[in-house]
Amino acid sequence: MQAQNLVPNPGFENYRELPCDLNAYPLQTVLQDWFQPLITTTDYWNTDAVMGCEMNPASVGESPRTGNGLIGIIIADVLNNAGKLKRFKYQEYAAIKLQSPLQEQKFYYAEYYARVKSREFASNAPIVRSNHLGMAFTDSLIYRTSIFDTARMISLNAQVESQEAIDAEWKKVSGCFLADKSADYMYIGNFKNINQAKIEGNLPIGKEGYAYYFIDDVLVEQLHYDLSAIPKDLTFCDEHGLGELNASVGGALGYLWDDGSTSPFRKVPVADNTQYFVDIQFSECTFRHTFNLKNIPGIELGVDSTLCAGETILLSNQVVGSDIIWSDGSTDSVKLVTTSGTYTAKTNDADCVLEDAVDIKFIECPGFLPNVITPNEDNYNQRLIFENIGNRSWSLEVFNNWGQEVYTAANYKNDWDGNNLPDGVYYYKLSSDQLKKEVKGWIKIIN
Repeated sequence: MQAQNLVPNPGFENYRELPCDLNAYPLQTVLQDWFQPLITTTDYWNTDAVMGCEMNPASVGESPRTGNGLIGIIIADVLNNAGKLKRFKYQEYAAIKLQSPLQEQKFYYAEYYARVKSREFASNAPIVRSNHLGMAFTDSLIYRTSIFDTARMISLNAQVESQEAIDAEWKKVSGCFLADKSADYMYIGNFKNINQAKIEGNLPIGKEGYAYYFIDDVLVEQLHYDLSAIPKDLTFCDEHGLGELNASVGGALGYLWDDGSTSPFRKVPVADNTQYFVDIQFSECTFRHTFNLKNIPGIELGVDSTLCAGETILLSNQVVGSDIIWSDGSTDSVKLVTTSGTYTAKTNDADCVLEDAVDIKFIECPGFLPNVITPNEDNYNQRLIFENIGNRSWSLEVFNNWGQEVYTAANYKNDWDGNNLPDGVYYYKLSSDQLKKEVKGWIKIIN
């Protein structure tokens, strides 16, 4: 069964009237179903017009591709200004309301035939060739009728578009696409900035030229391949290694990935945010599908830490590229911690819920540091005693004036009494591996 053409009057055969002058009336006045969305001079040609009338394409040596009717539009207007092209924003369009709207996420095929006008205009304005003649679909009606509306360009994303400049032979421009939303209207013309156009042809210096194209036999139909199972955006949550892309579609004839592989499946690294392309071949067309990969890095706030009271620590996500939200609702990249507690952060991304937590403790560390001991059994200053070392393991090293170690203890218990060393000044280093902290000082022994 042949699919339904969603374009009414696709060959421009049905008209309302055929006046003799080409630019006498707007397109919608002479042609059924079609209209010109801007205040321009989109042209309707028909061989039914009286021979010798401007509307008869035979008057300029032209003819439709099929049937009697066709339309003509200017898609680029340029001036050769001393060897440099000056581009004007004058572009013409033809538009129509589809017989039934495009449906979101349904697959469609569209085509039209076009060729450039083969002769100069009666004003001796040269004809040039240009690309970007395309078809765009939207749910918005663009229809400007006020003479004060001077817009000469429509900015839409074309679903089907000629990438190369079309010459004087009829050429089919076609493609298939997945409708990203419902659309009631179709527009034909150049939707790109005129400065992006590729202009070809001989345009003498000082002359203004037009890329004028005839269009005939427009087709839009729904294809019944199901592409809904192929994801467009893939999010990997703190994953590494390889992931599999699946582009398989029932009824497809073949696959060609951007690396040249031809399987419907492809293994790709998932650690990087990147895109992969696959051309899926059907009997009617080739469709390019894009996989957008996004990897949300995990969260690492570091290890649990114990610090001395009065110190501070800055917590931050040690994994680059992941925005976080803290348990108190803040989204700062770092958090200054001054009190004991459990601090939690999670990814600030709807696609991935990843989190990490750290315990931060503050303890009292050595405070008063003695500088004299008198191991003479008078019960005063008998031993080297530090405050607040009982809650963690602290090591102690003692050295004489010549740097020789005279005492060491891996877990000091406030029990060193000088070891019968002679009077003098000695130097100590008290350190904790867990706290990554050390205290240095001197002590004088008086026996």
